[in-house]
Amino acid sequence: MALIDNVTFYLPDGYEDSEETFDNYLVPMGMFVVWAGKRGLLADSCFEGGNNFVDEVAAGELSCRDVTDFEFDGKLYDYHFSERGLPFAESYYKTGKYYQDLKLEFGSENEIPDDDASLKRVMEILDMRFDETTR
Repeated sequence: MALIDNVTFYLPDGYEDSEETFDNYLVPMGMFVVWAGKRGLLADSCFEGGNNFVDEVAAGELSCRDVTDFEFDGKLYDYHFSERGLPFAESYYKTGKYYQDLKLEFGSENEIPDDDASLKRVMEILDMRFDETTR
């Protein structure tokens, strides 16, 4: 079991004083996970009830922030991804390229609105990057 990411790696000193700051760091990971779930890149075996959170986000019942916080406890491991999804998670997400793209697109890697429009933009970036790496 190898750790791919942990939200607490990015938190600045004193983040405990601001719930909003902590929430900001949960959104990008949640967006990546929702995209991976929609594209069938998550491992079915690591979710007892299936990947229902993907449908809940689409229905507006769950935010990307909540996916990271409640479904993944702020951590991503290699076992969360399918055989097809893991190489991309390791080569793109784990290396920081994902956060570089977020900074280019949004001007920040962690202050991204947790809304449908932002998720759509992130998913477009991820689709493009995934296509580039799987050609």
